[in-house]
Amino acid sequence: MSAIPGGVIASKGVAGDGREMFIEVDRPAEVDGGARCGFRIDGRGEWSVPGVDGLAALYAALLRVGELLAQAKAAAGHIRFAGPAERGVPMSAVEEAVIGVDGIVAGRAFEFDGREHTVWIGRPFAHENGSIMLCPFVVDDREQAVASGWDGIGALLTALRMISAWLCLPEDWPLTCPPLRADTTST
Repeated sequence: MSAIPGGVIASKGVAGDGREMFIEVDRPAEVDGGARCGFRIDGRGEWSVPGVDGLAALYAALLRVGELLAQAKAAAGHIRFAGPAERGVPMSAVEEAVIGVDGIVAGRAFEFDGREHTVWIGRPFAHENGSIMLCPFVVDDREQAVASGWDGIGALLTALRMISAWLCLPEDWPLTCPPLRADTTST
């Protein structure tokens, strides 16, 4: 059962204390002039976090997952991600990663250092060989790009970090760069 309707967009396995846990993050949903993003950690509970829009709510949910895992690690002694480090993006990935209307997870128009930017992040999906997850995204008028990770959460985080690096934004830009107008955001 999702904390917020919209469906699971990313998941990740973690191991600790001799057992594996599964994390699921939902698509952000518009609520009461903002957005909320729900997530679950197997056996530990279900949460929902707010944001000014879908992008901020998604980022806040990913941060909260990290905080909860850090707390669990401190209590249990150790927790590790079930997969190894991130990989690069296969060249064929750009052609197969098309953001369709149903595939947009979050987006925002915002201003930073006197320039307006628009970003869209797509739903993570498995690469054709099944070994990695890909997350398509678009920044301003650039061609669509693709981030990768061993799982959907890793791919989403990589996309957010790539956008930050490309535009020289602060690392927490989804929380610190507010939307220009309410009508330019999605989810």
